[in-house]
Amino acid sequence: MSLRKKSLSATRWTTLSATFRAVIQLAQIAVLARILAPEDFGLMAMAGVVLTTFGLFSDLGLSSALMHYPRPERCKLSTLFWLDFFSGCVMSIIFLLLACPLSILYDQPNLFLILCSLSVIFPISALGRQFRVLSEKDLCFKPVVQNEIVSLIFAFIFACFSAKLNLGVYSLVVFQLAAATINTVLAWGRLSKGVMPTLTFDFGGVKPYVKFGIHRIGDGFWNSLRMQADIFVAGVFLQPSALAFYSLPRDQTLKIASSVINPVITRVGLPVMTKVKNNPESLKYIYLKILRVTSSFNFPIYAFIALFSDEMIYLLLGEQWTDSAFYLEIFALWGLLRSVGNPAGSLIYAVGMAKRAHQWNLIIFILTCPLCFLSVKLGGLNLLAWTMLYWQAALVILAWKFIIYPACQVGFIKYIFSIFIPLILTLIASLITDAVSGLFNGMVKVFFGFIVFSVTYSIISWIFNKDIFFMMKDIIFPKK
Repeated sequence: MSLRKKSLSATRWTTLSATFRAVIQLAQIAVLARILAPEDFGLMAMAGVVLTTFGLFSDLGLSSALMHYPRPERCKLSTLFWLDFFSGCVMSIIFLLLACPLSILYDQPNLFLILCSLSVIFPISALGRQFRVLSEKDLCFKPVVQNEIVSLIFAFIFACFSAKLNLGVYSLVVFQLAAATINTVLAWGRLSKGVMPTLTFDFGGVKPYVKFGIHRIGDGFWNSLRMQADIFVAGVFLQPSALAFYSLPRDQTLKIASSVINPVITRVGLPVMTKVKNNPESLKYIYLKILRVTSSFNFPIYAFIALFSDEMIYLLLGEQWTDSAFYLEIFALWGLLRSVGNPAGSLIYAVGMAKRAHQWNLIIFILTCPLCFLSVKLGGLNLLAWTMLYWQAALVILAWKFIIYPACQVGFIKYIFSIFIPLILTLIASLITDAVSGLFNGMVKVFFGFIVFSVTYSIISWIFNKDIFFMMKDIIFPKK
């Protein structure tokens, strides 16, 4: 099978995975937000900051190294497997040791048991990670996605059942643990292909992987801290109940790009760009195509959410969350801008620029922290939300200068042009939709707004962004 056909097949399966994940997330929020208290989501948001940060260290960055380098022999694979697992165990122990200090820092005693419960997720995930990475490296996404769907279904059932048993915030913990455990079990059964890790351990043979992974860890660590800096700073000054109205819409808009839309393209884009990393013109072409595609899908989704933020909050979360509508609108625009930079991650790891990515995110983190602190002190959560939006707009330009151009020599005009057309088309569709939907109220407004927006954006995209339609046709209706 050709690289193009493998890429399209992988894209179809990742589309299914992302769509299903989005449905599960929306269902989880819609159901649990009506059962759990806002404080439960606030506590989980605090725990999520720590969990996400520690998760970056759990595999020593070896997953990215496996993607970048040619497939190693079995001896090295076994060594990398055990390094990953031992690292997960160490992260679990450190996580447990920090549970008490973090609960004191946040002044939330209940956070201690939540963090302790989540600590086991690191070694559990490590046991199946290498099998998943190697399957994706070979663009064999079908069994990987099937495993993800099954694990999410059962995790959702367990979480709802736990909520009905009045377990409160621990129903959210159950979802995380169940999804990780089931996915790992399925990885051993369906992705290992009978090739199990041996007891071989040769650290000297995998030093290049470890060196690459260390920079990957640094990059991911500082990037994660940067992305969670506003939550951390706000959590120090505010109570969970107040933070929840800010964090829940923020996290949901973030997940649209990072967990729903972009993985469909970038998850496939990384192994594809890795295969053409020594061909500059092909690499540049693929990156610009990925940027154009992700923008064409992300921009209208985020714009629609911003237009109907009040109705979205009422529909998904209920009346008790109406104060979150303002933050949903701001973070929809924030997510739109942030989605521009996501394909760059696949690019820099495909060409092996882990060190530059490490340095970039360290500098951005250092600049972000004082911005968040000053915003909360001077204007509370409202000013913090606006600051995050304007800062993200600046990063779109800075990322081209220091990351994208050094990686593939894409000129600024071509870079901007790739996102300019989707942005203008989204703006036109938004203005027309806003004018028409003003004639209606409530859910009727959302219904007609969705129809007008979809039809308008589709028509003008067909005229001015036609190549995206042909690509989607090949994905949905594959040629025999």
